[in-house]
Amino acid sequence: GSHMRKEISRLNRQLEEKINDCAEVKQELAASRTARDAALERVQMLEQQILAYKDDFMSERADRERAQSRIQELEEKVASLLHQVSWRQDS
Repeated sequence: GSHMRKEISRLNRQLEEKINDCAEVKQELAASRTARDAALERVQMLEQQILAYKDDFMSERADRERAQSRIQELEEKVASLLHQVSWRQDS
């Protein structure tokens, strides 16, 4: 629960930082034509990193959702077993 939320907000902060970096680089690029090639490379690198973070974020979310549905399945099985047991005791 809270650990996952902390991790998500950490990833979100990193993502925001990268997006800010990108914006800064794009400003540098407009200001200085000579550094254009280097800045473009940096922008592309940062955008790749953003995509990688996003992929990690999405796959973590998918893993968490799979785990939650598995837990739900198990809880339902336990509930039905308990129901069977209590029903057998009554009769």
